[in-house]
Amino acid sequence: MLNIDSQYGVQLYVRSVVRKMIRVKKCDNIYCSFWEKDRCLLEGITVDEYGHCQEYVYPDIPEELFEQKRKEMREKILAKD
Repeated sequence: MLNIDSQYGVQLYVRSVVRKMIRVKKCDNIYCSFWEKDRCLLEGITVDEYGHCQEYVYPDIPEELFEQKRKEMREKILAKD
């Protein structure tokens, strides 16, 4: 696991294990920083034996914001019932 401090103080965590380099046409990991419109923005990635990307990068979201969004989502869901 590699910890990268960005210029904005946001910590990004990169996990990289070289297995097999491929070009990606479609990506389902909407939480990755390199995901955009069902595609990976990276030129090539490595995948493990299960086809999972090893270069994913998740932004470090403050717990307060994450909890706020969780609560908003619960309220939306419960309001539909």
